[in-house]
Amino acid sequence: MPSPAKWFIATVLLLGTATSSSIYSASAESRVSQSAPKIRSQKFRSGETIDIPFVGVTYINRRLTSPRLLNQHIVLINLATTGLKFRVTSPAADGSTALEKTISFTRRSKAQIGINGNFFQALSSTRAKVLGLAASSGRVYSSWSNGYQGAINFSSNRTATFVTPPSGLGTTTVPLLTPYNLVSGLPVLVKNGQNVTVGVANPNEYAARSVIGLTQNQQLLLFAVDGPRSNVSTGMNQIELADLLISDFKVVHAVNLDGGGSSTLVFCRPTCAWVNIPSSTTFGIGDRSVANNLAIYVPTIISQSSPSLFGTRPPAWLQQLLPWSHKPLPWATLSSSR
Repeated sequence: MPSPAKWFIATVLLLGTATSSSIYSASAESRVSQSAPKIRSQKFRSGETIDIPFVGVTYINRRLTSPRLLNQHIVLINLATTGLKFRVTSPAADGSTALEKTISFTRRSKAQIGINGNFFQALSSTRAKVLGLAASSGRVYSSWSNGYQGAINFSSNRTATFVTPPSGLGTTTVPLLTPYNLVSGLPVLVKNGQNVTVGVANPNEYAARSVIGLTQNQQLLLFAVDGPRSNVSTGMNQIELADLLISDFKVVHAVNLDGGGSSTLVFCRPTCAWVNIPSSTTFGIGDRSVANNLAIYVPTIISQSSPSLFGTRPPAWLQQLLPWSHKPLPWATLSSSR
């Protein structure tokens, strides 16, 4: 049985320090047939694995065959992790950004985690206009626009806050703050712990998706689901995705980022590799250059060869503190390339 020291390490890595409930402080989509069965809340089943790739970071991969093929990727980041930092793609003088793949941006930023950001409009083969509110190191370079009603802001002191527009336009946020590093999307999937997808456009369409959110126990959540390749993963719709985030990960606020072929999640440990399987090419696998990305710096990398901190099963007291229903799981690692 693992020693008490290992249980202490596991607790430090996964739990962190509790803070407030809504402000978290550390000081064109592809579609598949609507006849596919809908996904319901999933707790740990066969085909699920856990990895702790960095201190304060938990990665969960769910490869489900029932009620349909789904490949889900969940990253939970303890916002109390020492040295945690964030970076968003910066703009040119005219406010446009250079189209860049998420893996390239993450590698160039020398960060450990990367995810694609806002929806966008291509201006040329190399430049793009970001849609919705966006900011990089305190410079706001895109304003709210119709439909873009939710964002996550990371302040200079690493406070993460979910914000919305007061009227749908401009750059003012609710709660009022000065955007520092911020990405936004549409629709808002979860607000104040409630599924708010009722009335949104095309809520039932299955697609590859990227999501950013904040959980009840003060963690940043990044979520990607592969799709819509019927032999690998069929993607998810917005309604079931919101339900899943609430029931399984206690998400309080969540925003749908650009998805479909743009959906890309990256780890660099230290070699950079896709975590999900991007689907922007004709043959179904390949990443897209996008208008902006979010990079996350986590100072300590845990070796891929590290033994499982959980052994076979955590003690009862630790199970009660974890943000999900934990059952015995195999140890998972990511390959350095796909």
